[in-house]
Amino acid sequence: MQVTDDIVLLQDYATNNSEEAFATLVSRYLDLVYSAALRQMIAPHLAEEVTQAVFIILAQKARTIHQNTILSGWLFKTTRFVCLAQMRAATRRNQYETEAHLQSELQHAEPDPLWEELSPLLDEALAQLSERDRQAVLLRFFQNQSLAEVGGALGAGEDSARMRVKRALEKLRRFFLKRGVVLPAATIGALVSVNSVHAAPVTLTKSITILAMTKGVVTGGSTITLVNQAIKLMTWTKIKITTVAIVVGILAIGGSTGAYAIFENSHQAGTYFPKESWSAAGFDTPEATIKSFMWAKSAGDIDTVLLAAAPELRQEVFNAYFQNKTKEQCEAALRDNVKNVNGVRILKETFLSQNWVNMQIHFEGPNQKSSTELILKKIDGEWKVAGVAEQK
Repeated sequence: MQVTDDIVLLQDYATNNSEEAFATLVSRYLDLVYSAALRQMIAPHLAEEVTQAVFIILAQKARTIHQNTILSGWLFKTTRFVCLAQMRAATRRNQYETEAHLQSELQHAEPDPLWEELSPLLDEALAQLSERDRQAVLLRFFQNQSLAEVGGALGAGEDSARMRVKRALEKLRRFFLKRGVVLPAATIGALVSVNSVHAAPVTLTKSITILAMTKGVVTGGSTITLVNQAIKLMTWTKIKITTVAIVVGILAIGGSTGAYAIFENSHQAGTYFPKESWSAAGFDTPEATIKSFMWAKSAGDIDTVLLAAAPELRQEVFNAYFQNKTKEQCEAALRDNVKNVNGVRILKETFLSQNWVNMQIHFEGPNQKSSTELILKKIDGEWKVAGVAEQK
């Protein structure tokens, strides 16, 4: 099975520094990574730099990648991080250069009009799928694997894989529909299968393999800077792969378990929301989401607590904390969780992109020294809790 073979090759490279093993992985996934980078960065020269950075990161992290990892999914997420780092570092001058470069290189292209509608939104849409759904789509339509192969990679049968792919396509259809792209789910699958992966420049394969053997040491300054920035984002945000782990963190916010980092100074500067200011403020801003979430817990409002979570997490939140309990028990548990919290202070707010923000939160009150870092993402104009940054 290719998924298993990927890990064998990666372990061979990590253990024996096998250039042949890494070159095989590069040839296998180069087009996938380059195509994803090109969709997000637009300009081919930026996509090439992103692609190099992604494989350098793969080389650097080869020893730590879990043996059950589906490499196409790992590479997709890493490409998203590297593109984000590239976007954050881009200056206005670079943006102008990108537009000019794009016009000169693509002026004679004859794109599929439907794909042109879909392509700019595809990676954001995929990023909002659950991990398993995204892996199924990548395996089925980006790598053109059979449903039996998809099921095998996911540890499920062919019928299960068929249903998962079908549900994932329906989620993508709804995502695109909300953004004005009206296409049947089957058409989305066909478009992605035909257009999502294109050949990368032939020179990249050799150059990336050479860079990998030195873990990027011999590469140019801009590329290694991009690698470091992307790794910092990956390490910093630590968006959990295990959904249940995210759920535990989300519901524990404001609690008194002491599971978070300790701040000896409970009067650090930052935006402060005392308990009396908590309200059903909606989700239009990250701050409003925090106020609404804390109010919902203090009021025992189960519905608002669920609405504060990203859509893909709501069922897991319900199963982890509300299932098999009476409404009264759930309400009491929520109120008890924040009974000793007098206020919430936002110590730091860092926008990772227009749709992602990292918020360092400190809870104040008697014997309250707990703090955490929340990851929020913007979905259809509303900010929702997407995860909890892992504490070092």
